[in-house]
Amino acid sequence: MVKQKNSHSPIGNTPNPVQSIPANEMKATGSGYTWLLWQMWGTLLVIGSGCVGYYATNMLLKIPTLPECQKTYWPLASASTRLYCAQLKAENNTLPSIQEAFELVKELPSNHPLKEELKESKELWAKKIVALGEKKFHQGDLKAALEMVSKVPNGNSLYKFIPEKIQKWESTWLEGEEIYRRVESEINKANWKEAFIIAVELTEIENNYWSQTKYEEIIENLTQARLESKQLDGLYYIFRKGGIDNLLKTIEKSQKISKESYAYKEAQDLIGEAKNKILQYIDSLIETKNWDTLLTISGKISSSDLVFQQEVADWQIIANAGKSAKLRTDSSLDLAISEAEKIEVTSPIYSTAQDFIRYWELEKEGLQILSKARDLATPGTIKDYLAAISEAESIASGNPVYPEAQADVRNWYNRISIIEDTPILNRAKTLARGGNIPSYQRAISQASLIGRNRALYRESQKLIRQWQWSIQKIEDQPILNEAIALGNSQNYPAAIRKANEIRRGRALHNEAQGKITIWQREIDARQYLQEARQIAAVKNPESLLRAIRVARKVHPSTDVRSQSVNAINKWSYEILAIARNVFTYNNKEELERAIKIAKLIPYGTSAYQEATGEIRNWKDELYRLNTPAWPPLESIDSTDSTPLPSQSGI
Repeated sequence: MVKQKNSHSPIGNTPNPVQSIPANEMKATGSGYTWLLWQMWGTLLVIGSGCVGYYATNMLLKIPTLPECQKTYWPLASASTRLYCAQLKAENNTLPSIQEAFELVKELPSNHPLKEELKESKELWAKKIVALGEKKFHQGDLKAALEMVSKVPNGNSLYKFIPEKIQKWESTWLEGEEIYRRVESEINKANWKEAFIIAVELTEIENNYWSQTKYEEIIENLTQARLESKQLDGLYYIFRKGGIDNLLKTIEKSQKISKESYAYKEAQDLIGEAKNKILQYIDSLIETKNWDTLLTISGKISSSDLVFQQEVADWQIIANAGKSAKLRTDSSLDLAISEAEKIEVTSPIYSTAQDFIRYWELEKEGLQILSKARDLATPGTIKDYLAAISEAESIASGNPVYPEAQADVRNWYNRISIIEDTPILNRAKTLARGGNIPSYQRAISQASLIGRNRALYRESQKLIRQWQWSIQKIEDQPILNEAIALGNSQNYPAAIRKANEIRRGRALHNEAQGKITIWQREIDARQYLQEARQIAAVKNPESLLRAIRVARKVHPSTDVRSQSVNAINKWSYEILAIARNVFTYNNKEELERAIKIAKLIPYGTSAYQEATGEIRNWKDELYRLNTPAWPPLESIDSTDSTPLPSQSGI
């Protein structure tokens, strides 16, 4: 059973010492009892004083028990508790915890005893918000940074600086984005040097995200883009080489460039260009009906990793159909048409296939008509040819067989004209056999009946020209014969005048002109020889040399050629004779003059070799005269110590 506490005892359940002494003992002792009572009270006093001191000391040294913030009922919480818990919240250094701290002290009045401490705490919390915003800003999360600093409460000393901070961050961010955009633009243009120069500008931005993270990222992108660009350069080289194999290789390698690559768009453009080249080539093969090549190319494309699968199947269908159609029989054309009809309406070459179907249908119809016309023409009579022509001309101009049919029609008309005109030409040939001017003229009149558009027209015109030529020969031969006779009698001027009567374009004109050339050459030769003789009559070395030069103009084929050669040799010896006459021993001036005259003798003349020998001798003599003589040995004084001149001084 729990004992009840004594409400008057300062120490709770401590028993009363007086009650523990028996009453008979108290009475028996008397004065002893009094001393014991005082001793007991003294002991209690000492014990009580010690307890009070211990309690007081413990209260002074012991940290007071803190309130539990999570369990606090805030409507009844004291200001100190709110401030304390708000400070604890803010120490978490997160935006929500700092916001909660501001919220806890929001209700405290401005004149509260803790206002100074509250003001300092709010300033500290605001700085923490700004610091968190700065951290986000430098980490690259501008939106989060702006959102954070916008949470700084109005009335805080930092609040007025927030717009400026926001403006600075936004301008810095825009600057970074602009530089980054410029770098990417230059990378896309493959301007590597310019891109690197611009990228360095990022390092000057006052933001770690742009100056470090994005700078390193763009440098890495730039390096990768350069490598990819080199790869694309190789692909462009292959592309420019042309040929279906190179185009397929270009597409295959370009498809391996990822979407994240700077070169992706350029690679896709290159793929598009290569595909267009292939399609253009395929179109040209279809247009020129080069079916064998189309089948070969289709096989190459179908084995490659391209998006041409449906097109390849259709190309092979149209190529096989075209090969069948080339046989140009009813069955082969029917097979070609049925093959081409397999191409679906969604195919890119559907309209082309339909055009070929219509083309082959018309071709089949035209070939049937043309075959019938050729059968009609087989007997080879005029009536048969006319029937064949009538049948073939029923083929419309839009039919593929039309040009072939027209060629046959022209051939049959020519055959008809040959049948009709051969008797005319044979009669003209018979008339020309007379071999005189009237017979040739009658033959020409007969052959002229064959019109320009007739098959034998060219042959008739050739014969007409031959007969006209024969008439001109008959007319002009007497003139040429007379001119030749005059020329043989050396009456060259008269011969030339006579031969010039044969006009240009006549049969004997060229022959007459040849004779005129020969005769004019004879006239010129005589004039040259006469002129040379007149010049040589002066008899000095210079005139003789001029005479030789003029005489050498005489053509070798002329009658006076031998005379001119004799005169040239004679005049060369005359020059040599003059030189010899001038030569005088021991006279340097005359020797030099003789040498100069002898040198005038031209090479190829009879006196040239002799003149060369004389010139050599005269030069030796001239050298002797120019060399000082040695004194005789007996005239040299033996006492004279002057040395003899050395040989090199001679």
